[in-house]
Amino acid sequence: MYKIGDLTLYKSHGICQIDSIVEQNFTGTPMQYYVLQSKLQPGVTLYHPVESDNCQLEQLLSYDEARKMLDIFSNEASEWDERITNRQRNHSQILGKNNHLEIAQLMNTILRKEQELEQQEKKLASQDAQMLQQVSMVIFDILELTLKQSKAEIEQQIHQKIQANTTLATHY
Repeated sequence: MYKIGDLTLYKSHGICQIDSIVEQNFTGTPMQYYVLQSKLQPGVTLYHPVESDNCQLEQLLSYDEARKMLDIFSNEASEWDERITNRQRNHSQILGKNNHLEIAQLMNTILRKEQELEQQEKKLASQDAQMLQQVSMVIFDILELTLKQSKAEIEQQIHQKIQANTTLATHY
């Protein structure tokens, strides 16, 4: 059970803070709900049952877990499926598992593909750009809060890790 003031990751809404616990009657039966304030969308209030068989709330990462997530961006890209429908299905499966490291690897792969396409004076498909924006918001929020660094600092570290790996790859 979470406490008032806890930060949590709400699967489909990003990082939220628990403001209170209230009793509501949304489904015809009075239940206890967490009242959450979105950190991604200030002013947005969300409710989640305190007791749920399908809990959508997760603990934030530890500092060491966040460092491990950041290190993912030193990895090579995962295989890129040229068929967009297959790629979108794969991306949705990764998001559905809600594994932060797999989501970071997905972001790493899309960032590396974006870089490759820019060198060819091309752009990502709009679906890939939207996916990158979606996962970036969550990854940046998690890393900002856990590592206590700004988004700009985290972006710079990710960029450096991708560049270092790309430079190594071109020397062989």
